[in-house]
Amino acid sequence: MEMDSAKINLILEKYWLGDTSLEEEDALRSYFSGEVAVEHLSLRPLFGYFNAQQQVAMPSTVARPLAQPDAVPKPEAKVRSLWKKYRAVAAVLILAIGALLFFSRTQAESQPEILAMQDTYDNPEEAYAEVVEALQFISAKMNKGLETTSSSLEKIKSLNEQFAN
Repeated sequence: MEMDSAKINLILEKYWLGDTSLEEEDALRSYFSGEVAVEHLSLRPLFGYFNAQQQVAMPSTVARPLAQPDAVPKPEAKVRSLWKKYRAVAAVLILAIGALLFFSRTQAESQPEILAMQDTYDNPEEAYAEVVEALQFISAKMNKGLETTSSSLEKIKSLNEQFAN
């Protein structure tokens, strides 16, 4: 049994590496189906499982439809109308054309005449007076902002002096 055990160990090493031949695998199966050495008892269920799985047969209810392919009912083909797709495409085209016409019309109506060639004032003195008024308004607003900013800066400077001391 010692010689058998040593030979089995060599075959098992080849088996785990995937280098065994079919004859060596048959020798392992026959060894594990009979009396086994104590050191190999843990492997007996593995080889027993392989032998048991080889004995499993396919039930006849499963094998029959595969043997007779005509016996399997084929699903009926569904007839689908292309009108639904045509209607959807037509609706999208109608919406696109309608939107194009609507936006092109509103854009043409909203475009003012070329203003670069027209003056708003006929008299240059009136135009000058309007520009001066606009600039004075902007100046007043900016001066107000500067006054607020300068008063805030003075407060911050006084706080910095207090913290520095």
